[in-house]
Amino acid sequence: MNGSVSPHDQGSSEQERELLLGRAAVFLAVSALLTVPLLADTVAQWFGWRAFFLADAKIQLVLATLAHVWGGAGLYPWAFRALRTGAGRVGALVALAVGAIFLYGVWAVFTRPEYAGVAFKVSTGALTLFLLARVLRIAQGRQRG
Repeated sequence: MNGSVSPHDQGSSEQERELLLGRAAVFLAVSALLTVPLLADTVAQWFGWRAFFLADAKIQLVLATLAHVWGGAGLYPWAFRALRTGAGRVGALVALAVGAIFLYGVWAVFTRPEYAGVAFKVSTGALTLFLLARVLRIAQGRQRG
């Protein structure tokens, strides 16, 4: 082999990129749908409305947990592998920081519930933005490992 890429190989990598993009877009959509209710309480308060059911720390715990389990399904294992192999990429550090904020929110639900909502909003919002950046990076064709 002379090292050149055949048209068949180019099509295969293009199909893989499209598959990766579709999968990342699904993770982003689910994470965004679970993040919107968490942020809706804050937006409602700006307009003077009260959405008490959205302010409950336990409901926020459920929404944030679903967002992190679904959205972080591929993200957190990747971050741990990157750090374990010594490839301390910024994305891995951000993913672990977002996970740490989420875990603080879980702890706060049972000890200081008034702080749990902020932790859940920040962690799910940051997770959703991180997934959006990943989708855009894949769409531009610059996805690395």
